[in-house]
Amino acid sequence: MKKIVAIVVMILMVLSNFKIIYADENIVVEKRSLENGNVELVLRVNESVQAYGGNITYSYDNTSMQISNIMVVNDENYIIVVNENYQNEGNKIRVVFAATKPIQGDLILIEFKPLNNGQIDSNGITVDQVELTNDGGIGIEGINQSTIQVENTKGDSLINNSVMKKYEDEAIDKQEENNETEASKQDASDVKNNHEKKEDKKAQNESLNINFIIGIGAIIVVVVVAIIVIFKKKVKK
Repeated sequence: MKKIVAIVVMILMVLSNFKIIYADENIVVEKRSLENGNVELVLRVNESVQAYGGNITYSYDNTSMQISNIMVVNDENYIIVVNENYQNEGNKIRVVFAATKPIQGDLILIEFKPLNNGQIDSNGITVDQVELTNDGGIGIEGINQSTIQVENTKGDSLINNSVMKKYEDEAIDKQEENNETEASKQDASDVKNNHEKKEDKKAQNESLNINFIIGIGAIIVVVVVAIIVIFKKKVKK
């Protein structure tokens, strides 16, 4: 009996651990230390978790750091609302997000800079609460502030890279739109020119037809007059 209980407990522990690992792999909070001494906070969600919305609340040590920049990475496909002073406590940030399709990738980047030329301890930034919801608005079980994956990394600012990529993508889209607009204008111009040519040709044909009819009518009139004159002369004789 004891062996059976032990096996059951072991199975439950394995299942519990598997669930935690699953959550860890699907939502990540990255604390990226930058060369300038700032720290960038990144919220990342994997599409496999099938989250259509959610929220997260951060706390930070506002005696050693302050918010210097916030960037919503994907503001076209997602609705993201940021409260920089959640509950008026001065050191809390709340992010609420929603989408019509599974959320994927980086959602929002928050950059902190040190106060009074000090240094930022990334441990001073914590996750107080997190929730992901499915397409029915129901919270996904097994994901909370104790199960998400928190990474401490170093590197270049994702905000700058994302901004540049966004501008480049927008420039490409704009150029494509301009090209399409120019092509549409050219097509419209060609259609207009073709229409005008057809109208001119039609007018010329109509003019030729009218002239032809007038010419034929004149010939008929002359012939009729000549016949009448000849007939009168024969009658007089």
